[in-house]
Amino acid sequence: MLQQFRRVVTGHDEKGRSVFVADEVVPLPPTMPEWPSRGATTIWVSDRGPASNVDSDLPPFSESLPGFAPMGSGGVSFMVMQIPPEIELDDMTPEQRAVATTPVARLFPGGEAMEIDSSKHYGMHATDTLDILVMLQGELVLMLDEGEVTLKPFDTVIQRGTHHGWVNRGTEPALIASAVIDAAKLERNRENA
Repeated sequence: MLQQFRRVVTGHDEKGRSVFVADEVVPLPPTMPEWPSRGATTIWVSDRGPASNVDSDLPPFSESLPGFAPMGSGGVSFMVMQIPPEIELDDMTPEQRAVATTPVARLFPGGEAMEIDSSKHYGMHATDTLDILVMLQGELVLMLDEGEVTLKPFDTVIQRGTHHGWVNRGTEPALIASAVIDAAKLERNRENA
């Protein structure tokens, strides 16, 4: 089961004083039945840059809140990804494992991710975004085409449109918070991909 999050949003009253405009539990996103402890909860999406702080511009909030700001908008989204231990795959049937290990780029609803080469791991993908991440719980391995690094709580990552993947080789679910900022399209030279 995915971790649930509370979202508190500030704004302004008619006198221009600061107030709370929302204090709510974020609905859980739809999950993959084969692996319900894996997913990303979108907390906030700004559909343009610079972002608006006008209260009437609050983004609609629903279970279908997109994970990314629209491509080319200069917007930003904030989400928390929950990545379960890979060892959970061992308890799945071959059919469940085949679905659970679908290349992750194919699971992005808006086509934001590119499947460049998933031969290293099904989680490998690229996006035209700048991602600022903070590890919250557990351990994750960040894989690149060349090399990998293990992240622990409070480690940070600045992911700059690279071909990358996340894998949890530990025994507990990993949580990583991410601000995903729309970025200019990156020309990718993929020799020997």
